[in-house]
Amino acid sequence: YTIAYRFSEDAAELVRFSSDPDPLVRRAAIFCLGLLRHETAKEAFVQALKDPHYGVRRAAVFALGNLATAEALEKVSQSLNDADPLVRQLAAFAILRSSDKSYVPKLIPLLQDESPRVRRAAAFALGTLGDPSALAPLRQLYRDRKSSEPAERIAAAKVQWQDALAAE
Repeated sequence: YTIAYRFSEDAAELVRFSSDPDPLVRRAAIFCLGLLRHETAKEAFVQALKDPHYGVRRAAVFALGNLATAEALEKVSQSLNDADPLVRQLAAFAILRSSDKSYVPKLIPLLQDESPRVRRAAAFALGTLGDPSALAPLRQLYRDRKSSEPAERIAAAKVQWQDALAAE
């Protein structure tokens, strides 16, 4: 990452690493190019949104969100349905780079997401965009206490942790 900052004029060389066989190399290349807002790497960012490795997709959402162009954010909005919750969360936050309220219908379903972090990001994005059409779903989320409860795995882990402490 330091090399990319110090030698940003050579950042275009990083584009070739966006298709490296190693996902960690791909992720680092996409992330560095995104930090530098490297416009010529936009196509590499878009391709990385389809990468099988979640880390590369996360870096791609970050990079496109950092570009913050209308075209880049439209591509990011496609990641609101990604299998990885952090990709969905990052996509919701990236959309905030735009004040375009046309994303509201795409964000509203995330209020029902299984991940509390995704729900929180969607609520924050919708609140920030300030579209009145999001008010009813946001109120419903607030009223629905069950959606705020931790996932079963987290609750089970908490019980195991408390049992382990009690056994000491």
